[in-house]
Amino acid sequence: MKEEYKIREMVENDVLAVVELVRSSFHGNYLIPSIYRGNGIDKFIINELNNPFSPYNYTVICKDEQVIGYTEFKLFKEDFTAFLNIVAICNEFKGKGLGRNIFDYCRSNFFQQGYQNIELDVYATNVIALKWYLNYGFIKTNLKSFLKLEVKSEKINDSEILINNYSQYISAKNTFGFYFIDVILRDTPYRLGIINNDLFIRGRFYIDLFPHINTIKTRLALKNIYFLGVEKQFDNFIEIDQIIRMKLKLK
Repeated sequence: MKEEYKIREMVENDVLAVVELVRSSFHGNYLIPSIYRGNGIDKFIINELNNPFSPYNYTVICKDEQVIGYTEFKLFKEDFTAFLNIVAICNEFKGKGLGRNIFDYCRSNFFQQGYQNIELDVYATNVIALKWYLNYGFIKTNLKSFLKLEVKSEKINDSEILINNYSQYISAKNTFGFYFIDVILRDTPYRLGIINNDLFIRGRFYIDLFPHINTIKTRLALKNIYFLGVEKQFDNFIEIDQIIRMKLKLK
C-alpha cells in the first residue's frame, strides 16, 4: 500500500465523517435495513467506542488524515467469528485497492487473535461486491429474501397486544434513531426492529403475530414494514433484493 494511506482504529473525531461516508457510498436500497441511516447512529458508535466490553471493531483508512475508507465488524468470540457489517470506500477512491487493503489488515488482526472465520451478508444485486468476495475465497452458506410488505388492515382485538419496553424504546429511538420493541401476544414474545419510522421483521415469519402487524404500525406511527428471512408466506409484497450469507475460513 502506498505510504500516503494509513490504516488505524477509529476515534471519536472520525465518527461523523464515517457516517457520511457510509451513507454516500452505498445504493439506497442497501441501507434500508441498516442502522447507519438511524438519525443518531453517531451517538451509538461513540458509545461503543467508549465501551470497554464492546463487541464492535471499527477501523478506518485515511489519506492525509481524511477518512476515505471504513470497516465495522461485530465479534462473536464464542463462535470464533468476526462478522463484517460494513466495508465502505469513499466514491472518489474506489477502484484503487483500498477495500482489499483495509480488509486484509483486519483479517490478519483477527487471525492473530484466534478468530477462525469471517462472515458477512451481501446483496445478490451487488454483483461487484459478490464477485470480490468469491474471489477472496468466501463461500455461500444461505440465502434470505428482503421484502417490503403491504399489509391490509384487519379487525382484531388490540387488547391482545402488549409492548413490554415502550419507554425504553421511545428513549433509545429518539437518541439513536433505531431500537426494538418487545411485543407480547397471548404470552408469546416477539422482538421487532425499528429504524427511523420503519418496522423490520427478521429471521422468520411470525404467523400468529402477522395479523396484528398493521395495527402495531398504525399505533406507533410507523411508515413501512420490511421482512428479512427465508419464508415467503405473504399475499402482498415487493421483493427488494436477496441477501446472501457468506463465510471465509481464516488460515
